[in-house]
Amino acid sequence: MKKLAVFLLLPLLAGCSSITVLDPKSTTGEEQAYLIWFSLGLMMIVLVVVFVLFARFVIKYRYTEEKKMTFPKM
Repeated sequence: MKKLAVFLLLPLLAGCSSITVLDPKSTTGEEQAYLIWFSLGLMMIVLVVVFVLFARFVIKYRYTEEKKMTFPKM
C-alpha cells in the first residue's frame, strides 16, 4: 500500500514544469547554464562507465560451481 501511495504522489513531487535555472537572461547566466549542462554530461559519462564496469565485474566474478572455493582436507 505504501508503494502505491508513493507512486501516486510521485507526479506531485516532480511537478516542476520549467526549470528557471536553465532559462538564462544574461551572458553570465548563459555561461552558468553551459557549465550546468557540461557537468551534467560529464557526470552521465562517468555514471555510464561505472555501470558498465559494475556489470562486467558482476558477470565475470559471479558465483558458479566451478569457481567454488574449496579447502583441502587435512
